[in-house]
Amino acid sequence: MKQLSQNHILHVVRRFSLNHWGASEQTAWRTATSLKREGISNSIIATSALSQPGPEFLEQISIQRFDYIYPQLLLSQEKSKQLDLKGGNPYSLGLLRAAWSTPCKLFHCHTHSRLASTIRLVAKLRKIPFVVSLHGGAFRIPNSELSYLEQLSSGFSRYGFLLDKVFKPHRVLADASGIICPSYEELTAVRKAFPLKPSTYLPAGVDIEQYAKKSAKGLRAKYSISDDTFVLLCSGRIDSQKNQLLLIEMMHALSHNRSNHFHLILMGHLSNANYFEEIKQQVRKYGLQKSVTLVCDLNSDSEELIAAYQESDALIIPSIHEPSCLPVLEGWAAGLPVVASKISSLTHLVNEKETGLLFNPFSPRSLAEALTELKNNPELREKLIRNGHDTVNKHFTWDHYAQKLMSFYEEVEMFHASQSAANIIC
Repeated sequence: MKQLSQNHILHVVRRFSLNHWGASEQTAWRTATSLKREGISNSIIATSALSQPGPEFLEQISIQRFDYIYPQLLLSQEKSKQLDLKGGNPYSLGLLRAAWSTPCKLFHCHTHSRLASTIRLVAKLRKIPFVVSLHGGAFRIPNSELSYLEQLSSGFSRYGFLLDKVFKPHRVLADASGIICPSYEELTAVRKAFPLKPSTYLPAGVDIEQYAKKSAKGLRAKYSISDDTFVLLCSGRIDSQKNQLLLIEMMHALSHNRSNHFHLILMGHLSNANYFEEIKQQVRKYGLQKSVTLVCDLNSDSEELIAAYQESDALIIPSIHEPSCLPVLEGWAAGLPVVASKISSLTHLVNEKETGLLFNPFSPRSLAEALTELKNNPELREKLIRNGHDTVNKHFTWDHYAQKLMSFYEEVEMFHASQSAANIIC
């Protein structure tokens, strides 16, 4: 720690597990590596959720993981793991100590709950700024998603309110020196709530070369998918928020027409085991075992995942809530036409019939019609592929992300300095 520069950036992540990779981890990691390429010293601290406590070095970047607690009594091991997968809101004394002792000029929180509240206190005492990235959203979360997250932590005696009185999680966004929004709808809400605070719209980037390099995996052969079958890929966590059940209903609707040769591949980590069981039940109910492939527990840089992008014919994003918008960028980078939910975070990014097709995420028929149009109109498909690839190359590489982020850091530091000066004068 003593060797770190005072100009160091310290990233704070709820979890950093290579075996359960999500948008927050991926963005935090790519942020760290992109800044390193720009000559910016930075490191990552996280809880040991779904991993082991201790230090690790990846690509010469320090990662430290610490023990943590969920401040709930009688919490079973099974329930604790479910919170690790999704919705967990822990405290970590070790992480707090690391934040206090690590020389740095700025904290970057890739979470905005209890862990961020400990950073809020440390930043205040150390008189340095902290920024928050809203990877999972904060202002525009659907009621169904809020209810599910509440259910995860219900039914237990809680003592967290005692710690919350000290660390004040409800003050994180209000006291943050800057807020980063991966979706435009979140930015609109943030600027309405905090009009004087630095905030920016900054979707994640994507590694173009990762998708350009031809994979030798042979995915169609592995899953016995014929060359003339139109393969639909859905990549993302298996979770009700991602709305994969709609795709099973859509495949059932398409199966009535024997001229439709579609095959659906669902790829992603399990964050909701009960929802995954529902998906499997519906697949069996409709007899879709030969036209639906389920693949879980792949790393974000898995060759099989890259092969799926390269050998599929379209990428579907059926989410009812998609704050990160990362799947759109991955589809564009892989040269796939994107078919996405008509929700505000995605409609700001995807231009109808220019860079993708949009559909009603609550209507299997709406999606089936969009896919039928895409399959039967090769000119439209080529147009979407070309425009999507041009868009991601021009605006959404990690180098572009790093440049915008560094500019925002500078803005935040100036804002923090002016606020500190104003407090001294007062």
